[in-house]
Amino acid sequence: MTPQLLDDFGDLVFQHYDFVVFDLNDEFIHLDLQPETDKSREEIATWAIERSEIVLAPFVADPVGVNRFLFDCQLADFEYWPIANRVSTKTLGNSGVKKLRETIELFTKKPLKAEFPIDTGGCETSIANARPLLLESPNSKLTLAIRSLAGEIADRHYPQINSQSGKT
Repeated sequence: MTPQLLDDFGDLVFQHYDFVVFDLNDEFIHLDLQPETDKSREEIATWAIERSEIVLAPFVADPVGVNRFLFDCQLADFEYWPIANRVSTKTLGNSGVKKLRETIELFTKKPLKAEFPIDTGGCETSIANARPLLLESPNSKLTLAIRSLAGEIADRHYPQINSQSGKT
């Protein structure tokens, strides 16, 4: 993909859609792209990040995932929202979620924007039935956490929506 094709692609999608999501993997820079591209993986990630209004930075909420995330954050020279994924008291301990919030804020100077709980049953059922989690488990804690984050993103883009009011 040439730089011009990449820019043309961005222009096209941003003209036609209100929300565009680039999944850059769970790390900021280590992407698995086609070897035929004229740009490096880091350049394409940088291209996507530079054109983003909001960068979500998910990480697995276990000791390894947190350490990896905090290391990656040192390299980030852009604004991002920390998102804790697969949050579980079994992994973190009873007071672990509170300590997770405190640790992320201490080292990144940013509060956690969302905490996605582990929902193995809901996710497995969703996959097995080939239905989105939102339809398969509409009231699960994971679905509600995702819906809340999506609402916050929508509210930022369209303040008149006010998704938190429950009237959307």
